Amino acid sequence: MNLKNIGSLVILFILSSVVVTPSPLKAEPLRERTPEVGEQQATNFIPTYNLIRLVKGSGPEVFMIQDGERRWITDSKTFDAYGFHYTEVKEIFDEELNSYLEGTPISKNGTLLKRSGSEDVYIIINGTRRLVRASVFNKYQFRRDDINCVTDSYLLSIPEGPTFR
Repeated sequence: MNLKNIGSLVILFILSSVVVTPSPLKAEPLRERTPEVGEQQATNFIPTYNLIRLVKGSGPEVFMIQDGERRWITDSKTFDAYGFHYTEVKEIFDEELNSYLEGTPISKNGTLLKRSGSEDVYIIINGTRRLVRASVFNKYQFRRDDINCVTDSYLLSIPEGPTFR
């Protein structure tokens, strides 16, 4: 055997050992890759689980995707309180956004929420919604400008606690 053939065999051996050596890092399957805006979206989109990402659809609402659920971040104060940055928000197709299960909205303590068409105002405390009576609203000098209007389904997805006093 000549030196050229031996060199080729050594290179082939090295390459084959690199290919079959398992890597501790695992690449994500291509089917879970989120398409960029403007790209063709796959009809069999499967959400990526156990990752946290910030996304928005065609509307102004920003969501955190976590464990296969979309969780609406109810206001900019909550967004800032969690240390998020708007540069991290990725715009995705509404179809993809709606493919995630609807999770519990994210609101920091003290966030005021109300349903459309209702005068009842709730305050978020430790992950529960607590009704705020008008007299208590005035007592604590809450401002109407700070109330976030939400859908019935979002409000009802937050566990209810005792009336705020």
